[in-house]
Order: sequence, then structure tokens, then C-alpha cells
Amino acid sequence: MDVYGAIASFAAIVALFTLTPGLDTALILRTSLLAGRRPAWAVVLGIQLGTLLWGLLTAAGLSALLTASQVAYEVVWRTSSGGRPLASLGRNRAPNTFVEQGAAPFVYV
Repeated sequence: MDVYGAIASFAAIVALFTLTPGLDTALILRTSLLAGRRPAWAVVLGIQLGTLLWGLLTAAGLSALLTASQVAYEVVWRTSSGGRPLASLGRNRAPNTFVEQGAAPFVYV
């Protein structure tokens, strides 16, 4: 396979993955069905701003730093809003789920 064939194959696979709906699409659809159009547009705006911010930080080299340094990754994860939403989501959702299923209670760390 020559270079042009490899590029064409890669572009076809990337196009297929781009067209496949993901978690962002599911979140937007869920919000629009449960809360309406205005909150769904807020979710779209948040997703797009997050993607733009990540792209700008990647262009500035932050992603290379976080990939190379475990310490830098931990500092950003623990001090920024990166870990807080996931931790609060786990704290808020897990106890109700375990109680409903009759499993062991959630242990807060």
C-alpha cells in the first residue's frame, strides 16, 4: 500500500468514527428530552468550550507535559475542576445505587 492509499484508508476510518454518536450526543439528547431545548444548548456550549480549551492547551504543549509527568498530571487532576465533578458524581450516585440493589454501602474516601 502506498502513502496515498494509507492516508485514504485512515481518512475513511476517521470519518466513520466521527459520524458515530458518542457520550456527548447521549448527554445532549438526554438533556433535551428531560429539561428542554435551552438547557440542551447550554450543554452543547459547555462541550464545545471544553473541546476548544483542550485544543488550545494541547497546542500550547500542556498535554505533552501531562503525559510525560505523572506528578504534573496528579497536581492538575486534584487541584483543577478535572477531578471534582467525577468525584462528586461518584459520591452522589453510588450510595443510592448500592442501597437500591441491596449491596454493601459506599465507603467515602
